[in-house]
Amino acid sequence: MTFKISQLSERQVQDLRSSFARLGDQFNGAKFVTVDAIQSTYDALLASPEWDEDRVTALGVAFGEMICAHGDFEWVRVEDEYGTGPALAPIGFDIVCSPIDMIEKRLEDREVVDLSDLCSDTIAAIEGIIEAGDAGPRVT
Repeated sequence: MTFKISQLSERQVQDLRSSFARLGDQFNGAKFVTVDAIQSTYDALLASPEWDEDRVTALGVAFGEMICAHGDFEWVRVEDEYGTGPALAPIGFDIVCSPIDMIEKRLEDREVVDLSDLCSDTIAAIEGIIEAGDAGPRVT
C-alpha cells in the first residue's frame, strides 16, 4: 500500500482541535482534555447503543492529542487508495497512525479498552518500527 503524507496547515490543526467542543459541556471549550475525561467519554460512548460520527471523530482527535502529548508526533494529512484524512506521524518519518480510526474501530467492535495503555502501546509500536529501520525519513 502506498500513501502520501502532507503537512496540515496550522489552521487545519486548529480546526481538528476545535472538535473537542463537540464532546460536550463537561470540557467547557478546553484546549486539552484530560486522560480521565477522554476515557470516560469513550466508556460512555461504548455503553451507548448508538453514537454520532462527530462525537467519535472528536474523541479520536482527543485521543490523538494524547499521543502527541506523550510522543513526538504531529497531525498530518494522509492520502491513499481509500481516501484522504487526518493522521498522526512521528516528526520526520513516513509512518502514520490514525487515532480517529483506532477509536471508531474499537467502538464498533464494542471493545473495552484502557486508552492510556493504547496510547503507550501505539507509541511503542511505532518507535519499534522506526528503530528496526522499517520506517524511513519523510519526503515532502
